[in-house]
Amino acid sequence: MEGPPGSGDRLRSLIPLAEVEAERTCEFCGAPGRIRTRDDWPGGWRKSVCDSCHSDWSARRIVIVCGVVRNRG
Repeated sequence: MEGPPGSGDRLRSLIPLAEVEAERTCEFCGAPGRIRTRDDWPGGWRKSVCDSCHSDWSARRIVIVCGVVRNRG
């Protein structure tokens, strides 16, 4: 993280808030979501995903490549 001189403490104080927000925001569409795995399997890759995108992600119809959501058809 970078900012103007003397801003380090303020920026560091924002990190926990950003982490909480990230846990409840879908990584695919930005809608409200929650931490899940594909098919809600007890192990595996964890992402914050909404109900709608979870179906597509579990079916491997959508992926994120280099920060861009890709539809696999």
